[in-house]
Amino acid sequence: MKKERSTKNKKNNTKGIIKKVVKIVCIIVVVLIAVILLDTLQALLFDNSPLLKIREKDKMYTVDKGILVKTYTYCDGSKKTISNFIPKDLIIPICHNNNDKNEPTENTELSCLKNLLGGCIVTENTNLVEYPLSSIIDVDDDIEDAVLIRGKSDTDPELDTGISVIIKTDDNEIISKLNDYFNRNYAGYRSFVTGDYNIYVYNKTINSGGFDNLANETTRCLEK
Repeated sequence: MKKERSTKNKKNNTKGIIKKVVKIVCIIVVVLIAVILLDTLQALLFDNSPLLKIREKDKMYTVDKGILVKTYTYCDGSKKTISNFIPKDLIIPICHNNNDKNEPTENTELSCLKNLLGGCIVTENTNLVEYPLSSIIDVDDDIEDAVLIRGKSDTDPELDTGISVIIKTDDNEIISKLNDYFNRNYAGYRSFVTGDYNIYVYNKTINSGGFDNLANETTRCLEK
């Protein structure tokens, strides 16, 4: 009899321990789900980065990947939080001109491209400096839709960390001069046409996939 009681007591104790463990596990799971849902809600409502995240940096944006959502921070500082289940192709970057509506505004397409290309060549230890196009090729200074941006190193002002040229022209002579300049000075540069704009960009840290993404992103500047 004593053995039977002892066996029953052991079984009861084992069951009690199992119930406690299951209860604790359930509480932990519920708390985790609640934290994830609250984190997701605050990210979606306020376009904040999720607290539980992995950060990845691209030359065009930074993305904070959470469990259910991800937050993109674009070249002009704007943010967009979306579900992880939305394809990347549906994400529209925000690179617009933030000038006051009552003030004269510059070409918004060009402004968007400047922000995008500038974000492409800037790094942690560089400053973006805008130069006239005439500083690299023989051309008139009064070309309105033309931008030359250089990424200048903080430690060595003579060092270019990247360069971008955006120009709206159908002058074949100017395009030929730009091609010659980049061929002579920047091996591995990329050039492409977006709408009426010819774009040149060089940054040795960007791979071919990054350039392809950049070309795709620039088309969105013309859709505004």
